[in-house]
This record gives sequence, C-alpha cells and structure tokens, in this order.
Amino acid sequence: MAAILRNCTDGRVEQVVAPAAVDSLVLSWKLYGVEGCILTVTNFPIVFAVFFYSKLRQQKEFVIVGALALADGIAGFGYLLAAIGRILLVEEGEGIYCLYAQK
Repeated sequence: MAAILRNCTDGRVEQVVAPAAVDSLVLSWKLYGVEGCILTVTNFPIVFAVFFYSKLRQQKEFVIVGALALADGIAGFGYLLAAIGRILLVEEGEGIYCLYAQK
C-alpha cells in the first residue's frame, strides 16, 4: 500500500497519516518511556550501591553486576529521552515524515 503524500507550499512533500495511527504511535512511545523509566529507576541504585560501598567493589561478581546495571540504566535513560522527544515532535506537528519533492 502506497503512502498518501500532500504537497506543501515550501516545496516539501508531507505524508498524510490518520489520527488513529498517530494516537497508536504516541501510546507505544508512552509505553517505551515507561519501560525506560523503570530501567533507569531500578538500575541506577545498584550502580550507586556498588560504587559507594568498598566491600561490594572488592568482589568481582558485584563489579560485574554493577557494570551490567550501569549499561541497562544508560539504555533505559536513552529509551526515556527518545520517547519524550518523539512525543514532543508529534505534538508540535514536526514528527510526520517530510520529504523534499523530486524535481
């Protein structure tokens, strides 16, 4: 199925998207943001515990767990930022695909 395109006055072509499809995307991005928030909130306390307690840093297992928690926390924070950014772009009307017209 081909995408429906609309010509803009500035020479760009804009993809026409149904409001129901946009609402579905926004809902999925909100869930994406919740997942990122959960990952961030649950993993960074583990990182801080391993970082601040020297007894935990003395055992390599805790260092490995701390490193994995740090990686998951950073990924979760990235999910959270991406979800917020995408939702804000769609709310401003800039999140729909815009292409320059082929001349």
